[in-house]
Amino acid sequence: MTPAKTLEHLMQIHEDPCISISLNTHRTHPDNQQDAILLKKLLREAEQELEKGYGKSASAPYVEKLRAIPDSLNMSYNLDSMHIFLSESTEKILRLPIPSSQDNVHIDSRFDLKPLIKAMNRTEDYLILLLSEGGTALYEALNDGIIREIEMHGFPFEENPWYLPRAVERSDAKRVDNQSREYMNRIDKALNKVHHDLGLSCIVVSTSDNFHMLQQVADKPSVYVGHVDKNYRERAPHQLAESAWEVVKKLLSERRKAAVEEMKKAQGQSKVLTDLGEIYRAAREGRGELLLAGTSFAQAVKKLDEHSIEIINGEAEAASENHIKDITPELALEVYSKKGRVIFAEDEELNGFGKIALKIRH
Repeated sequence: MTPAKTLEHLMQIHEDPCISISLNTHRTHPDNQQDAILLKKLLREAEQELEKGYGKSASAPYVEKLRAIPDSLNMSYNLDSMHIFLSESTEKILRLPIPSSQDNVHIDSRFDLKPLIKAMNRTEDYLILLLSEGGTALYEALNDGIIREIEMHGFPFEENPWYLPRAVERSDAKRVDNQSREYMNRIDKALNKVHHDLGLSCIVVSTSDNFHMLQQVADKPSVYVGHVDKNYRERAPHQLAESAWEVVKKLLSERRKAAVEEMKKAQGQSKVLTDLGEIYRAAREGRGELLLAGTSFAQAVKKLDEHSIEIINGEAEAASENHIKDITPELALEVYSKKGRVIFAEDEELNGFGKIALKIRH
């Protein structure tokens, strides 16, 4: 399940208790040795809150699950943050290449997904197809890191079984072309099955000739969203991800620019809100189609009622239940949960919209 689909799944869960734990982690030794210490501290804090709020007997099954978590994790694979979600029906651990806003334990009847929402908008889950007639592999990547090698629907493929070993046969260009197309066609059909299962687009790492042929035989060319024009057959997976991530970053930049252009067009149709109070009300009512916010934007507010907020200048008051230090993650979650889209852009990319704007549905 991709991070985005995981977020959608977690939003649907309403059980008591829902335990959410977020912590910052480290990718390298020896810093990641401290991650295990912090994790145990937060797990113990969760145990104490459970026993205080639900009693020892009712908490026992959850405490048992919490205590089992450290043994199930290899801290050598940590990224920049870890997020744990535990309830009666769910046990999910996410490692993300984005720091968490804070190390935190939250127990309620729903998961606390606000720490995830900004992080999710700065991560991209995708496939990397390492394509060669000498053998083809498929990887799932998150930003600049490999999550796993895909081993299903025929992947990995060995070398082209229709390769013509004799020079005299290879001199027949048409025959060579047909054999290569058959190989590419098999790979494309397998890739489309993986795409159907995971919902991920694909970056192809290959020679230009192989990529061109793959596009020609592809059932759905739109699945292949980018190309790295290199033969990395001998390279390590992390090097593949670093090169593919450069392509993906450009695609994400184009996505942000398209969102700004969409907002400009909507502004001419009187479908854009820039007042934070109006944005909050529209998001709560399910009228938000696209939320566009600057990555540095943060605003403390006081909740007046279900649909109204009051701006707080500074953070001095942001301590009680009705006072929120930053309304942005909650706004984003409201829009996202009601089938809207959320884009966090660099401040300079917003180009005249201030630091936050909402395109509304009429």
